[in-house]
Amino acid sequence: MAVGRSAGWVRAAASTGIALGGLLVLWCGVDGATALTADDYVKKGAAHFAAGDFSSALDQYHSACDADPKAYMNFFKRATVYLATGRTNHAMKDLARVLDLKPELDSARVRLAELRVKDGSYAKAREDYKLMPKNAASAPALAQIDNVEALVSAGQQLQAAGQHVKAIEAYTQAIDISPQFVSLRMKRAACYDATGQYGQAVGDVSRAVKLKSGNVEGYYLLSRMHFKTGDRAEALSAIRECVKLDDGHKEAFKFYKMLKKFNKAMDKVDKNFEMSRFAEGITNVEKARVLEVENTFTYQNELNERLCLANSKLKKTEEAFTTCNATLALNPKNIEAMVIRSELWQEQGEFQNAIDDLKVADEASPDENNKHIKDKLARAEKLLKQSLKRDYYKILGLPRTCTKKEISKAYRNLAMEWHPDKHVDKSEEEQAEVEAKFMDIASAKEVLSDPKMRQQFDNGEDPLDAEQERERNQGGFNPFGGGQRFHFRHG
Repeated sequence: MAVGRSAGWVRAAASTGIALGGLLVLWCGVDGATALTADDYVKKGAAHFAAGDFSSALDQYHSACDADPKAYMNFFKRATVYLATGRTNHAMKDLARVLDLKPELDSARVRLAELRVKDGSYAKAREDYKLMPKNAASAPALAQIDNVEALVSAGQQLQAAGQHVKAIEAYTQAIDISPQFVSLRMKRAACYDATGQYGQAVGDVSRAVKLKSGNVEGYYLLSRMHFKTGDRAEALSAIRECVKLDDGHKEAFKFYKMLKKFNKAMDKVDKNFEMSRFAEGITNVEKARVLEVENTFTYQNELNERLCLANSKLKKTEEAFTTCNATLALNPKNIEAMVIRSELWQEQGEFQNAIDDLKVADEASPDENNKHIKDKLARAEKLLKQSLKRDYYKILGLPRTCTKKEISKAYRNLAMEWHPDKHVDKSEEEQAEVEAKFMDIASAKEVLSDPKMRQQFDNGEDPLDAEQERERNQGGFNPFGGGQRFHFRHG
């Protein structure tokens, strides 16, 4: 114990009235508690390791290695704990220390060589195997190193030639042998990126930054990959790590600034649409589009879709068609845009076009999620059939979104134009056509001015159609008998 510490104990004892004998007991007790041997620490470490308490086991083995730096087995045992906790680099350092102390310990050299193969240190692994006495085990190990080096070389040549799919195959076989080879995972990630397999690229780069601390380029690439997959939050988190490690990385810092502004704009867009504030949403969508200089498919597709929805909700039909068409030009399988455009077609009375869009959407959507699309398709087919008989909206020359005031105005104008008293000079045949036209105008006004009848008509049933009325009164065809009527909601 240091003199300063012992003097402190004496002063503390004097101030509290502790007898010198008692002080000596305390002093000896403290020294006794710290006077463990390396073997004592090893025993404790082994007990913790057996109980699965790896953290405590490491603490004990650290003390054992400090207490006896020349006891190679203590380093070997600590390496075992490191491996159990996935800390391969630390384990390799301990195994190298073991071989410095005991070069002839083949078990440590084999383990170190195996770890070096896994992390891509092929030259060092080959040296390890060659230093060992020739035996049946070293020959296949050396052959494996030759094989994996050939795979890596082939992958690099294929990648350089732009044959990314074949390069991925070669790299994958190599990674099966060397799963902790950081640069190899980065190379395969680049190939995945080139082939648009962004999810797989994210997986490789995520593993690479875990394997190598301070991996600046890894974090930069990871951020860009997350961004391409649409995960803005993870992209921002990764680029922050990158600029934290290297604030002089110009490309990373530029991307970081863009990403912060873009995320802020997109958060506003999300909030606008959640609150159905579509006009404001359109403004923020346009701001986000300007910020997203990468022209990434994921976001351009999302922004187009948002504009398509917002314009349709705001009844801006022309703009809605334009933005939906732009969305589908970029992504022909955008189901949401197809459904929205089908509704726009229906509002224009173009039911066949609506049906065509809904059929494509139905085929493109997962079976378990497309019931609403099938319902919309059934309704559009019913409306088409109805329109071939009599379409009250077309009779009045109005869109299906017209208001009651617009209906009344259109009726007055058409009734004055087609009133039979204004066509008395026509032939009998022409007068009959005028009277039929006038009756249709009156029927259209009757149906569309009544909310209940208009809803019935919008659902594909003509409330003034005698045949349909008979079916409704009879309950329609019921395969189960009993005459019970079934009501289906569409849209």
